[in-house]
Amino acid sequence: MSHASKEVARGNGGLSQRTGDMREAIGIVQAVDDLMECVVTLTREGMGQSQSVLGIARNVESSVAGNVALIDQLSEPATALRDQGDVLRNSIGNFVLS
Repeated sequence: MSHASKEVARGNGGLSQRTGDMREAIGIVQAVDDLMECVVTLTREGMGQSQSVLGIARNVESSVAGNVALIDQLSEPATALRDQGDVLRNSIGNFVLS
């Protein structure tokens, strides 16, 4: 084999090695791309779930506010009933049974 043939063979071997390295690099890039797609998908799903939790929290807050308003509305009549009970108790205390 001539010197030139040896050089060509060595060059072809180097090209084959580089081609293999390029294929490996492309495979790694593809794997990273696939992982990034998974991260994006999971992030979107997490955002959707966060929105659901936020909606539930808002509903709970609204219910609590409604309950507070109802308690406020019932507080005044309950106080009036208690006062009437006190008056009635005092009135009964003035009766003398013979």
